[in-house]
Amino acid sequence: MEFRGRIYPLPPPRESSGFNYRRYLTLKGVSGIVYLPTLLDVRIDRRSPFGIVSVVDDLREMIVASLHRNLSPTAAALATGFLIGETRDIPTDVYKMFRDSGTMHLLAVSGSNVALVVLFFVVLMRPLSISPGRRAIVLISVIFIFTILSYGQPSVIRAAIMAMLVILARLTQRRHDLNNIISLTALIILLAAPAQLYDVGFQLSFVTAWGLIFMVPRISRSLERYHGTRWQRWFYMPLIITVVAQICSTPIIVLYFGRIPVISVLANLLIVPLVSIAVVSILALLLANLIWPLLGLFVGTLVNKLLLLIVTILKLLGGETIPIVEVSGLLSRDTALCITLMAYLLIVLVTFSIRSRPARRWTVLLSLITVNIALLVGVVYSVERDVQTVSLYQVPGGIAAFVHRSSSAEADLILTGLSGRMYPVEEKVIRPLMDQLRLNRISRLFILSAEYDALDDILRLMHIGGVRLAYLNQVLAPSLQDILSHDSSPVDLPGIVYYGSGRVKPAFPAYYVDGQGLRLACNGSEVLFIDRLNTNHYRYEPADSTSVFVLGEKWMPVAADWIALRE
Repeated sequence: MEFRGRIYPLPPPRESSGFNYRRYLTLKGVSGIVYLPTLLDVRIDRRSPFGIVSVVDDLREMIVASLHRNLSPTAAALATGFLIGETRDIPTDVYKMFRDSGTMHLLAVSGSNVALVVLFFVVLMRPLSISPGRRAIVLISVIFIFTILSYGQPSVIRAAIMAMLVILARLTQRRHDLNNIISLTALIILLAAPAQLYDVGFQLSFVTAWGLIFMVPRISRSLERYHGTRWQRWFYMPLIITVVAQICSTPIIVLYFGRIPVISVLANLLIVPLVSIAVVSILALLLANLIWPLLGLFVGTLVNKLLLLIVTILKLLGGETIPIVEVSGLLSRDTALCITLMAYLLIVLVTFSIRSRPARRWTVLLSLITVNIALLVGVVYSVERDVQTVSLYQVPGGIAAFVHRSSSAEADLILTGLSGRMYPVEEKVIRPLMDQLRLNRISRLFILSAEYDALDDILRLMHIGGVRLAYLNQVLAPSLQDILSHDSSPVDLPGIVYYGSGRVKPAFPAYYVDGQGLRLACNGSEVLFIDRLNTNHYRYEPADSTSVFVLGEKWMPVAADWIALRE
């Protein structure tokens, strides 16, 4: 692919614990972000139609087209997500319900998908007289193609390698231990791609699979009297698997994402069995459509109702207001990592304590230590971290400065030199920066300078960002009034104050504007924001404290400028 566009640097990592998007992109080999003004400027060189990747791509397109022919749009989007991890067409509100309910893993192809696909083909081959060797070759080929089909996600690669090793072990009539299988699988993946060790998907996949392999047999042995009964088949085994998977994945989720879905165990108990049935039904739909399109349409009618039932259950559990617990602001990154490791040590001890009295004692002791450390650190950080911060970012044409406190979701925003683009700047640049800083509202907006084509972005920011008061350079007043007079759609604007050469002191005492620019007093320091240099700045006498000088436009100085600025 070839295109032209401005390359933005990756977002800086957050100081507090939370998902490090910059680190995630770096591990994926991404070193910059480009917003494309239009797709018409993209040139694509088509690859050769020959090769396994090209064949699998064609197969994926056939699967997606078949699902969209036989299912409603929402059901088809869910079906592609459940089967091959294609989630781009899932409606935003439905995607959010999966995320907040703790069932997001169902939209990322996992080991259960590989197991269901293998089981489906085993059932298909059962009536056929195929030798064990050929059957193993067919299953390994299906697993290999399915791995490429689902974009080679870490959980799929892990499950695929484990499944292949188990098939080979049974083919050669060798005993196998799943603990050894998962260890060998991790070794193979890390030998091929060592950076996978730091990938969130890799960690979640192996931690959850290890928990199921390590804990479920030990818990199941304590319930031996129920073995072979309906209680085991329909009640306590699904409950144990769901709870164990949730316990093992929660520390990683909290470490990276800083959120705990409150109803995740209940949601998984209700939805996971339905999704498993749905995956098998989707495979049956594809087979029926291949045999006879009319039969595929009939099967699709039944599958459609099943998929929409899953969405209905999510809505009954809370819909868009599913309760979640935000915890990322309490602990630092290093502290959260230590507590995560202690949590996994606790999980191991709890597993052994089912039948061991010494392990139960150590579990109680370590639990008390972990909880008290977490509470102590949380209290200390909640007191110390409520400080004022100025976060500077480069935006098209200039600088954006967010002035905020860690204890508040509101901030003041200072913009200098903002210029317009073919894409909405407030949506593609400013709003992601607010999300990164965990801000949901702009209290005061200061515009030192902006180009005419950026005023639309500023007006949208005032409307969407909930701006209460805006301070604009009086030079922008005619341009802004011109845009408002030609805009037919009514826009709710905040109070606007225009400032010029005279001094204007806003209601908030930390700011004041004069002929030199916008000054901000912050934590004993002074920050001076200007849109361009003039002779006033050469005579500027900073306060007797650390000062920061922010120039909001491109500057091409000559030798005299450097000399004057130095003096």
